Amino acid sequence: MTDEFRVAYNPVPTAGRVAELSARLKRSVLNGLLSMVFWLVVFFWQRDRSPGVAWGILGVGLLVSLALFAGTAVAWVLARRDLAGVGTGDAMVVDREGITGIPAGGDPVRIPWEEVAGVLGRGRSLGRGPDLVVTRHDGPAWSVPLSFLDAQAGTIDNAIRVFSGGRKGVDLSELSL
Repeated sequence: MTDEFRVAYNPVPTAGRVAELSARLKRSVLNGLLSMVFWLVVFFWQRDRSPGVAWGILGVGLLVSLALFAGTAVAWVLARRDLAGVGTGDAMVVDREGITGIPAGGDPVRIPWEEVAGVLGRGRSLGRGPDLVVTRHDGPAWSVPLSFLDAQAGTIDNAIRVFSGGRKGVDLSELSL
C-alpha cells in the first residue's frame, strides 16, 4: 500500500464544457439569424392585415432569440472563467496524518485528522458542479469543485476512509441525485 493518495487537477471536463458551449453559441447565432428571417417574413405578411399583431409577433420572436443567445453567452463566459481557475498539479494529498488541500495558485492547507470536522460534497448542480469541502471544527478550511479533480468522489471517499482509519469519509448527502 502507498503512503499517500494524490488527486490532481484535471482541466479536461471543464475544457469539454467550454467547447460544447462554444459550439452551442455558434448554433445560437445561426438559429437567431434564421429566426430573424422567419419573423421578418411573418411581419411583412401580416403588417397590412393587423399591424399591431405583426409588430408583437416580430418583437416576441426576436426577444426569444436574443434571450436564448444571451443565456448561452453567459454560460460560455462562466465556463471559460471556470477553466481559467482549474489549477495544475496536485489538488489534494491524503495520507495517514491528514489532508493537504492545494488551492489553484495558493499555498497548501494542511489539516490533521484530529482537526477535520468533515469532508462533504456541497453546492450547485449547474455549471462546474458541486464542491468537495473540507471543514475544520472552527469552519470551512478548503474547497475545490469536484469537476476539477481527476478522481471521482467515491474514490476520494475510499482513500479518506483508508488513511483516516475509518474515522472520516466523504458525506455526499447534501447533493441531490
